[in-house]
Amino acid sequence: MSFQKILDNLDDESLNNSLSKSLRLAKQKGLSDFENWLQLELLGYTNNNDALNEKSEVPEYRSVTGRHLDQFGRPILVADDRLLFLNDVRLRNSISELERLSTRDETVTIQDPNIIQFLKQHFEIEPYAFQFSSVQLLGVLNAIKTRLSDYLLKHIESIEDVAVIETQLVPKKESELFELKPGIWGFSINLKVLARKWLKLFKKKA
Repeated sequence: MSFQKILDNLDDESLNNSLSKSLRLAKQKGLSDFENWLQLELLGYTNNNDALNEKSEVPEYRSVTGRHLDQFGRPILVADDRLLFLNDVRLRNSISELERLSTRDETVTIQDPNIIQFLKQHFEIEPYAFQFSSVQLLGVLNAIKTRLSDYLLKHIESIEDVAVIETQLVPKKESELFELKPGIWGFSINLKVLARKWLKLFKKKA
């Protein structure tokens, strides 16, 4: 198995299989950065993943747009346009979970303790879950596949460059070369600070 072979079969295999094969090769070749990214995508951006550290960030391409629900399943609407970023959540799930959820012909409901605590702290509400359309997962999976393809091409080219350098070191014959509303409870909010805090939810451990 080679990076070129994985790239050639990228559209014929599950993304989980392609990432798994890439991880085995990355470990063999000592490509630590590539290996770290592969492990995060495969196992998810969660605390039980050894690849996750304080510098890890859930990538923006894992974002989906949806709505928050209370414990009775009622939507918590964001009426103020300045707070619409609260409806964008970055998914921490493993690639196998994302592929499984993408086959559903319905909405997906998840719970993230960090998000629940954030909304409770800043808006004095207790959301129960976050809900979004499963169709959006196809975009997330395609984004991950595109990045895998870019990584594979990068390392295929770097390996070829090394091969060329090695051949140049050995003399050869010429023939052999080639509706949340801020203020509704009477408090004020610094929206820029709030937005930064929201993004920090996806820059730390789950």
